[in-house]
Order: sequence, then C-alpha cells, then structure tokens
Amino acid sequence: MALPPAWSPAISGGGQKVSFQNTSSRHIIVEQVEVEPGEAAGFTRLHGEVPQRIEYGDYLSASVLKGFGSGPERLIVTWRFEGETGTQRTERKV
Repeated sequence: MALPPAWSPAISGGGQKVSFQNTSSRHIIVEQVEVEPGEAAGFTRLHGEVPQRIEYGDYLSASVLKGFGSGPERLIVTWRFEGETGTQRTERKV
C-alpha cells in the first residue's frame, strides 16, 4: 500500500498567506524553509519558528509578498518525521 504524500500542494489563504497541509498521517518536524530564488527571501515570512512541529492535519504557513513579477517562486521545506533522524526535502510552488 502506498503512503500518502507528506505535504499538500500550496493552499492560498487569501491575500499573502500560503499554507501546506501535513497529509502524511504522522507528525512532522520542519527543520528549515528556504526560498527560491534566494534574493526573494526578504519577501517571505514563515509563521512560527523552526524547528516547528506540524501535527497530522495541521498546516505550515507563510506570508508571501509578490508583485510585478518578482518575489518567491517556490518554498523548499527540509523536514523529518517525529522520532526519526533522516531528513527529506519537499519543494512547492507558491
């Protein structure tokens, strides 16, 4: 049986908010969130600090400012399942 994906596609919360739901059926520890392109990092604010525990069904959220074709294009989340040491990376367009 295949496992569900760990994160949903980007969910727009209206305005500048974007969220990703933990759909893994397990708790996740977010270790790092990177912004691409790197020069757009100043246009992104993560809601909460890292490391951050995201329970199954909960959301990782950020405010993303875009305008005139500039700003973040994707977020790269480095994470691991709670209780494990190996990390994984997930990229999502924003």
